[in-house]
Amino acid sequence: MTENTTTPDHTAARPTWIGRCVAAAQALQSGARMRRLRADWLRQCKDRYMRAGCTDEVAAEFAVTCAEGQAAIYGTDPARWDPPAEAADEDMSYWGD
Repeated sequence: MTENTTTPDHTAARPTWIGRCVAAAQALQSGARMRRLRADWLRQCKDRYMRAGCTDEVAAEFAVTCAEGQAAIYGTDPARWDPPAEAADEDMSYWGD
């Protein structure tokens, strides 16, 4: 409980509490945004692997591995990653080696 020198109630704590609620809501929205971006990125990456001839299951596995590589390089925010088709193309460029 925060003590207010002019009133005995909790009004002094209200701005801090509201700020924490706003911060928590923003964090939830940010997390939801990142999950949505990651899902879109994975879908597009998987589609690129499928256009190259991979089955649905194999393409999905490759897309996840590709996303893990992007996260290791650029961080967890998919907005900072390479475009999914480019990342898949780069991965596939090593297949002949």
